[in-house]
Amino acid sequence: MRNLLAFLAVAVLAVAGVGWYLDWFKFQSTPTTPGHRSITVDIDGEKISEDVKKGAERGAAKIQETLERRQADHTISTPTVGKETPPASSPPPGFPPPPETEEPAQDPSHVP
Repeated sequence: MRNLLAFLAVAVLAVAGVGWYLDWFKFQSTPTTPGHRSITVDIDGEKISEDVKKGAERGAAKIQETLERRQADHTISTPTVGKETPPASSPPPGFPPPPETEEPAQDPSHVP
């Protein structure tokens, strides 16, 4: 229960901080009768809805871009069916590769 309350407190503080930074609301303090102050909160609902809409559009664009990139990477890395190439054979570990010579192999019993 404490964790839930702590999470809600952090969420409220985060929204308040972001809202104040983006001018979603403003606080104004004015003096009234001696010893008293009046605090006014001005909330700009249109700016809030515009900013939230912009953020949602940007988020949707980022998600779409990520999905397209993943699909492109997947199609590039996945070979097409029927056009698979056999894996290249390599010598077993510990053995040196065979020598690459262009001379024809000579019969060891043949002496020139």
